[in-house]
Amino acid sequence: MTRFKKIITTFSCTFAFCLTLGISVQAEPLTITFVDAHKVTTQQVERGHNAVPPTDVNVPGFVFCGWSQNTNNVQANLTAQAVYLPESAGSGAICSTWQSLPNGVLSYTTNSASTLQFSTAQLNVAQTPMALPGRLTGEQVATMNPVGVTGQTCVVRWYNGSTGECWGADVVAYGTSLPQPADPCMGGLEFIGWDGSWTNITTDRTITACYYKTYRVKYVCGICGEVQDVQYIRQTDSSGKACKPHDYHGRSFHYWSDPVIQSDGVTAIITSVFKEK
Repeated sequence: MTRFKKIITTFSCTFAFCLTLGISVQAEPLTITFVDAHKVTTQQVERGHNAVPPTDVNVPGFVFCGWSQNTNNVQANLTAQAVYLPESAGSGAICSTWQSLPNGVLSYTTNSASTLQFSTAQLNVAQTPMALPGRLTGEQVATMNPVGVTGQTCVVRWYNGSTGECWGADVVAYGTSLPQPADPCMGGLEFIGWDGSWTNITTDRTITACYYKTYRVKYVCGICGEVQDVQYIRQTDSSGKACKPHDYHGRSFHYWSDPVIQSDGVTAIITSVFKEK
């Protein structure tokens, strides 16, 4: 018998012996390394689980587009590089980069409103000078490509930072300050503020509503099916805290399952798993 065959045979027998005695063979955790412009961080996760990427990765003058590796359902040690593009690259290049990444997150991490003008950035539409104040719809913005008249009017475009949709534009007199807009609520998203200023408007500008995606996480008993708790957690947050599982005679709580995203895209189900005592 060759040395290689002896090694394989010895391993197989040892593994079978452990199973016979009921000894669990604990898999080594996997190491995920995140490299961004500021630091290198590592996490250890079990095979098949999700790593949680850092969120404090933004760099002034650059847009963070996402991570080079998929860090969900991890099956091996890996290194994920933060991918950046300068804001001057333009929304076309930034959006295509974001969409090409396995963990593209431009829709909820960027601090630059100028990069989110998906609906009008690629249009070859002649500019329309706007001499009179007024309100334009998103469709009008797309077809007219409005601009202010120097020293007379300015155009303020309003964007949905999650979808890139242009909600519309205000044409205002030079130096005008607009009233603070209402918080735009969207299902499955947490509004975190506006990117841009609506006071003392002396140039054309874009103001973008910024969001974090949130999940409605339901903790469900794996035996009776009761929903024991509901939590709302950001997509990039790992602060959710599991509730106390039910007690059952003859069974002991084993673990909470990984979250299963439902068809609505915003609900995640985590189920308690029990084993026989």
